[in-house]
Amino acid sequence: MKKFKNIWWLTMLVGIGFSILGVLALVYPDLILSIVFVAAGAILIFSGFNDLFTYSRLKDNGREGFIFYAVLNIFLGMLLVANPTYSAVAVIYYFGIWMLLRGIIQIALGRRFLMFGGLTQHLGILLTIVGLILLIFPKLISGTFMFLFGLFSIVFGMSQISDAIRIKEALRPTIITNSKNKYKEK
Repeated sequence: MKKFKNIWWLTMLVGIGFSILGVLALVYPDLILSIVFVAAGAILIFSGFNDLFTYSRLKDNGREGFIFYAVLNIFLGMLLVANPTYSAVAVIYYFGIWMLLRGIIQIALGRRFLMFGGLTQHLGILLTIVGLILLIFPKLISGTFMFLFGLFSIVFGMSQISDAIRIKEALRPTIITNSKNKYKEK
């Protein structure tokens, strides 16, 4: 757990960024579409670097898959920043792949780090399902993409904020008392 001591705030920033992005996508879907794509790309780049930093600190087997995902996140974020005028279907495929991969990562993280508990795994299952729907039915989804993207961004942002708070709380020293009423740190 001490590996994550100084990075809880990175997770918090990613959560706040996705939450703001989600609200903007719901409130101004037509006017903000290209700005949302650039912002989403920037947040994906930041999230990718956050994940890369976090996953590279793991010493056990299996971290290569997490690192690959982080690098893919950075790459896909750069594509969005470089060309925000993708067609709606191309963006739906992109986010379908991203949600599918992020869902699988969330499920794996929920299993690996039990402190994150069911919220992380449930979000992973939801992301995996939504990602598959986007990949299987892109044209049917294109009309409601910004709505779905906004909802996803808010839910994912809240999950990241919740994870950051849990990390910070888990790192806080616990004070216990002994029979002489003196305080000790655990």
